[in-house]
Amino acid sequence: MKNIFFIFLFVATYANAQVGQTLSLPSVFSDYMVLQQNSKVPVWGKAESNTMVTVDASWMKSPITVKTDDKGNWIIKIKTLKAGYKKNSMLISTAADTININGVLFGEVWLASGQSNMQMPLKGWGSQYVEGGEEEIANANNNNIRLFQVKQTTSAVPQTNVEGEWLDANPASVENFSSVAYFFAKKLQAELDIPVGIIHSSWGGTNAKSWLSAEQLRKMEGFETKVDSLTIAYNEFQKDFKEWDSAMKFWNQYKEYDTGVNFSIYRKKNKKAIEKYEASGGSCGRIPTSYPRPEMPKKFPQFMVNTLYNAMIHPLIPYSIKGVIWYQGESNTDNPEQYSKLFPILINSWRKEWKQGDFPFYYVQIAPYDYSKWGNGEDPVALRQVQTETLDKVKNTGMVVITDVTDTTEIHPPKKKPVGERLAQMALAKSYKKTDLLYSGPVFNKAKSKNGEIVVYFKNAKGGLHLKGNKVNGFEIAEKNKEFLPAEGIIKGNTVILKNDKIEEPVYVRYNWKHTSVCNLFNSSGLPTGQFNTALK
Repeated sequence: MKNIFFIFLFVATYANAQVGQTLSLPSVFSDYMVLQQNSKVPVWGKAESNTMVTVDASWMKSPITVKTDDKGNWIIKIKTLKAGYKKNSMLISTAADTININGVLFGEVWLASGQSNMQMPLKGWGSQYVEGGEEEIANANNNNIRLFQVKQTTSAVPQTNVEGEWLDANPASVENFSSVAYFFAKKLQAELDIPVGIIHSSWGGTNAKSWLSAEQLRKMEGFETKVDSLTIAYNEFQKDFKEWDSAMKFWNQYKEYDTGVNFSIYRKKNKKAIEKYEASGGSCGRIPTSYPRPEMPKKFPQFMVNTLYNAMIHPLIPYSIKGVIWYQGESNTDNPEQYSKLFPILINSWRKEWKQGDFPFYYVQIAPYDYSKWGNGEDPVALRQVQTETLDKVKNTGMVVITDVTDTTEIHPPKKKPVGERLAQMALAKSYKKTDLLYSGPVFNKAKSKNGEIVVYFKNAKGGLHLKGNKVNGFEIAEKNKEFLPAEGIIKGNTVILKNDKIEEPVYVRYNWKHTSVCNLFNSSGLPTGQFNTALK
């Protein structure tokens, strides 16, 4: 996930309104949009400075008029009704302009964000596929699921609009849409029997720091300099990228040219690459195949601080949402300690900026995977532990464990349906009060040592613990020296009894404490047990 998706898209600035500015709305206010039901939802846009804007809608008793400020900005709040399948319309107007919005539904709106495991579309990426994706695409035909795809782009400063549109769920719209977000929406819509809108804004390979505002990052040690120098770094990249793009076009074209005529032009156009190539001992003669390929700039803006928040989150605020689903963390495994600060700040700051209270924030614990190929310092076990600890740090959060539906050799596990559906089940239980649903696997409660054994008690184990396979695996126990050894275990109700003949007095127990550990302990709902380590307490 690191060092992939090196795609750079320049953001178009949504400039301040001036005299004569045409009435405009952010793209998220458009035909087929879903508005959060039973709420006072903000509606905003731009028009000529100090002019009157009127908002009317098919469900409103009377229109509302508001005056724009000196920069042409305006915002109002309108009340929505109970969710339903009736299509509504809106009319926004000034003395000079009118905007009609049709096909509006009231329902539940969720934002889906993160990195590539959230971004991965139903059609997959080449050889990387989504299990059942082709069938889902072919059968997608539900105009009560509405999808809004935020186009990937970056900015050094906060923007006020994104490129995107609301679409019904159909084969053409879902194939390039987030598979996790789609499966989440599909289950939610079926269970609640109301319209569901999903705004998807993610980018593969990205670090949490890119999704945070400058204001929030300045509060963290080590980030202030990066925040302050962002504009310089961003502008340098644009310049370097433009030079690289020009050099690549010439490099590709040159192979068809007469070497005797174009050699001097090539050297001039691709001076940097040739100088570096020759300095390393390469010989750049007049044969086209000996010319070095221009090097792409390495510091891509989507990996810089703030850039994705500025371009892909800030423009969505304060569009009313029910909550957020999040799948990210793989690109932070090199510094779990830093993530332990970044992640809670991200959740709390988004809530603060949306001004909708502590809305639900449900996230996926990263999957087991061998990160050794990424280099030194990658620690997914520690990162997963940070994600677990965030549940106690930040209220109204929930974490989905997916250790049982992963492929430890694939950074993009193909089983995306259970991920989306588990997020939906968590939302149904916690946000929509479907109290009969278990939304989490067994959770460690306590451990007691007795007669050379250690008994582990679990919560969320209604109906007892269940095993997939012939024996309990993934448990390790230790004495006071904290030198862990694998343990044999038996299940009894909501407990697991563990022992190792080499350990006389076990004190500590840990579970799934390996980078590629795969769970086989479940509750009656088929949800897996997450990792834990009593030696950390």
